[in-house]
Parts: sequence; structure tokens; C-alpha cells
Amino acid sequence: MSNGGKLAVEVVEFRPMDRNTLKGFVTVRIPAMRLTIRDCSVNESNGRRWVGLPAKAQIGRDQELVRRDGKIQYAAVFEFEGGR
Repeated sequence: MSNGGKLAVEVVEFRPMDRNTLKGFVTVRIPAMRLTIRDCSVNESNGRRWVGLPAKAQIGRDQELVRRDGKIQYAAVFEFEGGR
């Protein structure tokens, strides 16, 4: 790669939703990898913004959504290496 090993990321679509820190969902594309990632969460709090990778809801043995403290639990689908 000629850009110092960094990949270009394109925003394909943004769907606004204003709920607590959630500001919406974005679809991104990484052309060099021919990869499109849908439903990444866009968040903002205390002047900071971040994008969360998509996750899937956990389903228990009884085929019901897993909840903890009344909130649906999610399992990671993608993961960044090396932390922040």
C-alpha cells in the first residue's frame, strides 16, 4: 500500500437515531479489502465520538434473548486488534 499501510474507509450510508449516546448507524466500505460493514453504531458523549462495530443479540438455550439487568446482551462479530 502506498499510503503508509492505512486503508481508506468510505461512509456509504448514515441512518440517524438519537437515543442516549447513540446518534445513528453507518455503513462503511473498505475498498482495498472489498469489504462493506453495515450497522456500525455512531455514538457521542462528553464531546467525544466513536463508532462501534456491529454485534448480534445473544440467544439462550430456550431460544429467548439473553437479558441482564433488563438489557439485551450482544456478542461481538468483529474485533479491533491492539485496543485503542
